[in-house]
Amino acid sequence: MNAIICTIGTEITRGQILNTNAQYCAQKLTETGIIVSSINSIRDIPAEMIETIQYAYAHHSVTILCGGLGPTDDDITRAAVAAALNRPLQYMPKLERNIASFFKSIRKPMSDANKQQAYIPHGMLAIDNKNGTAPGFYLGHDNKLLAVMPGVPREMQGMMEEKVIPLIRRMVKKSKKTEILVIKTTGIGESMLASKLIRPTKELHALGITLAYKASADGVQLILSGESSHRSLIKAKLQKAKDSINKAISAHIYGYNDTTLSSAVGKLLIQKKVMLVTAESCTGGMLGEQLTAVSGASRFYHGGWITYSNTQKRNELQVKPHILKKYGAVSKQTVRAMAAGAQKESGAEYAVAVSGIAGPDGGTQSKPVGLVFIGIAYPDHTVSTHRYIFPGNRAMIRKRTCTTALWLLYQHLKRNNA
Repeated sequence: MNAIICTIGTEITRGQILNTNAQYCAQKLTETGIIVSSINSIRDIPAEMIETIQYAYAHHSVTILCGGLGPTDDDITRAAVAAALNRPLQYMPKLERNIASFFKSIRKPMSDANKQQAYIPHGMLAIDNKNGTAPGFYLGHDNKLLAVMPGVPREMQGMMEEKVIPLIRRMVKKSKKTEILVIKTTGIGESMLASKLIRPTKELHALGITLAYKASADGVQLILSGESSHRSLIKAKLQKAKDSINKAISAHIYGYNDTTLSSAVGKLLIQKKVMLVTAESCTGGMLGEQLTAVSGASRFYHGGWITYSNTQKRNELQVKPHILKKYGAVSKQTVRAMAAGAQKESGAEYAVAVSGIAGPDGGTQSKPVGLVFIGIAYPDHTVSTHRYIFPGNRAMIRKRTCTTALWLLYQHLKRNNA
C-alpha cells in the first residue's frame, strides 16, 4: 500500500515555516507498514489544490492532507476537497456545538468565522479535535483512505494517533506488512561506512532488505526495511541483516531505533551505578540538555556548570589563573582543570568538560574556529584530553562537540563494562 502526504499553505512553499507535519506523518505511516511514495506542499490556490487532491486520491491507497482548516479566508481546504471529489459542503450542527464547547472551556467567545469549520464535504466523516477548533474529516472507501486534518501540529498529531492510524492499521491487515529497523552509528563517515558494508549490503539484497543512509551531525543512521505478507518473516530477515551489519561495524554502533547517544550513555552509567557531571563552555548547556532529555536522567546525571567566562571557570571550577593566562580558555590544560574541578566539586565519578571556538568570530591562526578540547575525568581521578577541529557553522560545531564528548564517554564505558 502506498501513501501521499500533502501539506497545504503558501507559507510552507515560501520556506517561511518548517514542514514538520510531513516528517511526522511520514514516520507514522512508515511505522504502520505504509510506503510513502510522495510528499507534496501546495500553495493556497484552489485550482492547484483541486488538481493535486484529485491526482493523490486516484493514485494512492492513503492520502493525507494537512492544513487550511482554520476560520480565515485563506483556509480553503474544505472547499477544495469538496470540489475535487464532487461532494458539496454540508453543515454539521454537532460540529458547531463541539467548537462552541471548546471556546467555552477556554473562556473565550466564539466568532462567526469559526462557524465555517462546522462544514465538511457530504458523505465524509468528522474527526474530533480535542486540542483546537477545526475538526478533521475522512473518507474510507474501497480500501482507500483520504484523511484531512488541521495544520497545527498538536491538533494534527492528536487526530493521527486517535483516529487516522487505527483506520490505516485496519487497512494494512489486508495487505503486505513493512518493518523498519534503524541502526544508530557515530564516529564514522557515510562513505567509510559504505565501504565497510559492501559485503553485508549484498547479503541484504539477497534477503530482500533495503538499506538507506541518513547522515546528520550526530552520526549516520542505517535504515533497514523489508516487506512481506507475514510480519514474523520480515522480522527474521531484519535480524539476519542486523547481525551481518553488526559483524562489520560493531565498534561504531551505539543503539537501535529510538535509542539516542545520551540514552545509551545513561544506560551504561546506570549499569555501573555511577554518576556524571558536566562543565561546559562553548556548548553553553547543550550537553546537559541532551542528557536531561533522557527519561530518568537523575539516576545517572548529577548536574553541570556553564562556565562561559574565565571568571566562572576560576570561581566555580577552581581553574588556576595561571593556566588560563598561559594556555588560554581553549586548551587541553584548561579542560583538564575544568573536568577535575567539576568532579571534585560534585563528587560524581565521571566528569566531562568542553571548551572551544564555535565561531564565526574569535578564531586565530593558532586557534581557528572549530578548535575544541574535550576533557574526561574518570573514577580513579585521571583525566584524558582530546583535541578536534570541527567543520561547519556555529550550531554544527557545538552539536559535533556534544556528540563527540558523549561518544568518547560511551566508548570508555563500553570497554569497561565487558
